[in-house]
Amino acid sequence: MPATVVRAAIMGSVFLVAELLGRQRNSLAALMLTAALMVAVEPRVLWDISFQLSLSLHARHGVDLALLQQAGKCGKYSGNRTISGR
Repeated sequence: MPATVVRAAIMGSVFLVAELLGRQRNSLAALMLTAALMVAVEPRVLWDISFQLSLSLHARHGVDLALLQQAGKCGKYSGNRTISGR
């Protein structure tokens, strides 16, 4: 199975567990947990270009979102509606 599919499945599961436990979802923490699990199970995934690109893209998106939220330029998600971050 492609590394990107495995990453998506693990991250989705992490977010679902966080939701069930009532925890705040953190995309960067979920991404790092996912990467650690994937490398622990299959160390050769480190040399898979799709794994590297997928991780770097999602890490960048997480950092960008955090910076935008800090600057007040991005709405904060709350329940089923978006609330202005200003």
